[in-house]
Parts: sequence; structure tokens; C-alpha cells
Amino acid sequence: MNTYFIHTFELNYLLTFGEYDTLNSSLRRFYEDGSYKCLSHTNDGIIISFRKCTENEIKRKGAFYPFKLTLVVKPSRLIEPGTYVNKIFNPDDFLCSIDILDEKIKSIFSELIPDISGIDSFNLSRVDITKDILNVPENVIHEYIRIIRQLPLHYGYHINSQLEENCLSYNPDYSVNIINDSNKTEFVLYNKHHATIDQGYPTEIQEYYKDVLRMELRCGRNFIKKETKDMEV
Repeated sequence: MNTYFIHTFELNYLLTFGEYDTLNSSLRRFYEDGSYKCLSHTNDGIIISFRKCTENEIKRKGAFYPFKLTLVVKPSRLIEPGTYVNKIFNPDDFLCSIDILDEKIKSIFSELIPDISGIDSFNLSRVDITKDILNVPENVIHEYIRIIRQLPLHYGYHINSQLEENCLSYNPDYSVNIINDSNKTEFVLYNKHHATIDQGYPTEIQEYYKDVLRMELRCGRNFIKKETKDMEV
């Protein structure tokens, strides 16, 4: 972990109608893009969302669990609440963040959904593995991204064009997303400094990420299951 770090990971839990109704009436939440989202624990690194399952999800898991609860977790914030520098390089620190997460899950859900006993009640559904390349001038970052866009892609990978199509302010020089729909992976290369400006990060954080090229491999559930077969995860 001294080169790459886990920036974010995602946990899923299937809900009965009664559990969904309890969350909907108990958590402070808002509705966005088909999901209810709770940001009360964002500073501590946890975003909670819950939604109705898709038809395919219900076919796979059964009609008894028609809803899904998702936790998006930034482990750095579990250790240092509110931090914008979401990096953990030390395995011991990462394990510490998992212990903290386990306790937070218990404190949030123990009274709402008694069947949730901690982190082991959830399935790991996504992991973002990240690397920052430092001291890369912005014009070089843009050139790297242009080159990646021109490379031939194979084995089911293709450029994700949704940002260009749906976001008028999107600049293709600042990022490129390559996705594989079958194994649910996504490779992202982007100008981290520009991203901090877009996201309204504090000025000192924007300066911290100046001349940083960020690479992310966002691993979906299918990829995780394949790569962790016969492992305890």
C-alpha cells in the first residue's frame, strides 16, 4: 500500500420493505436520482443511500428483499474526520479505519435494523484503488489524457462518453474514463488539481494537489468476486 491506496469503497445490504420504511422515516435524507441519501455522517466518511432494487436485482435476490442499502465509505475520514486528503498508505491505518467503521455501523443501525450487526452484515460491492503521480505539469497531464483517448481498446473496454454527452461544462482534456460493462470496472485518469477546483475544495487543498495526475481503478462487484475467490474478504 506504499504506492497505491484505497480512496473509497462501497458496501451493500438488501432490505425488506419494513427495513426500508424504517430508514425512510428515521434518517434525515433527501431524494436524488432514484435514491434517498443521508449525508449526516459524511464528515466521518460515510454516505448512506437506499433505493428500490432494479428488476434484475429482484430476480437474482428474490422479492423478499426489494430494496438496497448502500454505504459509500472514505476510510481516511474515519481516522481524520473532515479531511480532504483521502489517502491511507499504511495497512495498519487501514485496518484501524475498518474497526472504526464497524463501530459506526453498529451505532447508526443497531436500533433501526437489528439484523445489521456491523460491517460483516454487508457485501463489498466496489473498491476504488488510487495512485497519485506528483509533479506533472498541467500541459503534460492534458497530453497524457489526449494520448489515452487515442489508444485502441480491447476486451470489452470503451471510452465512457456520458460526461461529454450530459455535462456541458465537461472538458475532455481534464479526464478520461474507460469502462468495461461486463466486469464492472472503470479506469479513470484525471487532473486532480482541476477536480478540487470544480468541487470547491479549500484553497490550501487545491494547492496541495497542484500538478497531480490521479489514476483510479474502480472495481465493481463482479471483478471483486473474481479476484478474491477463495479469500476471506
